[in-house]
Amino acid sequence: MATAIAAAEDGPADICSVKVLPTERAKVVEALQDIEYDMSMMSRHFRPWTTSGACIIAKRDAMQHVLERHSHWFPGEDMETGRIAAHCRMRVRHIDFKVYTDVPETWRALFRQRRMWWAGNFRHVVVNFDRNLRMPVWVLYYVFLVYALAAGKVHHLLGAALYVMPPLLLIYTAISVLANWQVRSRWMIAYPYYSLLQSAVMPFFGVIYYFRIAWKRRTLGRYLIGFRRPPAYARDVAR
Repeated sequence: MATAIAAAEDGPADICSVKVLPTERAKVVEALQDIEYDMSMMSRHFRPWTTSGACIIAKRDAMQHVLERHSHWFPGEDMETGRIAAHCRMRVRHIDFKVYTDVPETWRALFRQRRMWWAGNFRHVVVNFDRNLRMPVWVLYYVFLVYALAAGKVHHLLGAALYVMPPLLLIYTAISVLANWQVRSRWMIAYPYYSLLQSAVMPFFGVIYYFRIAWKRRTLGRYLIGFRRPPAYARDVAR
């Protein structure tokens, strides 16, 4: 940890994401999550604001500044931290430091976790659509390719599974292996099926769960930050 903090100071950085990985990988459900985490963590090198609730390295003043502008919604609360930091022009960096966390040990527990994750994702990209227009590629992927096409995706998969899916899955597997060669694993053979099931089915459960939480809390989980970005925070701290 001391090395990670030193790296953040040398950055210099106000808030940092780290690599979060599963502690166990003995069961199939754990092994699939392990390769999923490995692949996902690589993206933090160019998307450091995708902070994880398992571990965030931050200056005290910077974290306090973020939390004062946080909606305190639980689904998606961790990435909201990074989004606020980036919005406030903080120096957001990624530290190549591994932190291990427990992951669901059963498929039922995994379903519940991902239902919560997808509720948070829906809040980020749809409910706060106007706040994310500065990241058009990220918004385009989730709003149009995940949510807007979700119903059509399921219908197409069911209707053309025997003809279209085998070559698509082979292509997806090849791309996954080549793009994530550093963390390659034999489980990448099964990962496309695991990923496809999540992206085609879980958004529906996530949206329903989001509305359950919104109704219970009587709030939509809107960001407290607007579209206009304030002056650079990092320079203020440095003085």
